[in-house]
Amino acid sequence: DLITDHNEKPSYTFRVSLKDEWGIEAMMRRMAVKHKARKACAILPNTEWGRSAERVIQSKATQQKIQFPVVRWYNWGDPSLKTQYQSCLDSQTQSLLLVANEKEAAVLIREIAERPESQRLPIVSHWGAVGGTLHDLVKDDLASVNIDFIQTFTFINNKRPRALALANWILKNTDLKNSGDIPSPVGAAHAYDTVHLLASAIQISKTTNPQKIRDGLEKLPAFNGAVRNYTEPFSEHRHDALDRSQVLFVKLSPTGRLNPQD
Repeated sequence: DLITDHNEKPSYTFRVSLKDEWGIEAMMRRMAVKHKARKACAILPNTEWGRSAERVIQSKATQQKIQFPVVRWYNWGDPSLKTQYQSCLDSQTQSLLLVANEKEAAVLIREIAERPESQRLPIVSHWGAVGGTLHDLVKDDLASVNIDFIQTFTFINNKRPRALALANWILKNTDLKNSGDIPSPVGAAHAYDTVHLLASAIQISKTTNPQKIRDGLEKLPAFNGAVRNYTEPFSEHRHDALDRSQVLFVKLSPTGRLNPQD
């Protein structure tokens, strides 16, 4: 959250992406509603990303009627997460909130798949785990673990005109055959909308002067993007263009597709 929630004035950071304040909250709600969890654990990276997630857990868990008796940490590159996961089982938690990129997520999925089915907690994961090729790293072990990933965009069954145009452009310029096969759909769509918003700010300011562009970003007109209709993309007091209404959850298929779930 501190990417945009900081005290630097004027702020030059603008985001078209998920924010932990509402992203982690949505993940907790998913655990409570879908998995009926009342006690949960979290495995977080020892980074500002992980600490940002922990702050949301501490501030929003009571509101979501879910307790987190166990929060465990890891460092990038750790070869095993067995100790952290065992702490979750020892505390009799009913679901796991994971913040990770694909390398550490793959380590955890493989280790959980080795356990008896009764010891495999359902997982709700941050999207960093599916930003790359997690399906290739875990292969058949993926089918043994119940894991949902948070997203803010999908090409699958998306009827937004700019989303369709972006998907068609990607398919035309790659060897991909179906929009559902586009890797990291959030990365593609977020980048697409960000560039359009930046271009609009440059047009408004009629210069490439950074200060003028920054001021222009705070005064952008409405833009109907791939991800959403931005009625007011940014403002003086809000440098985040997305909100919780974009949240959805997906399952990862063995071929790498991210299939939306109810």
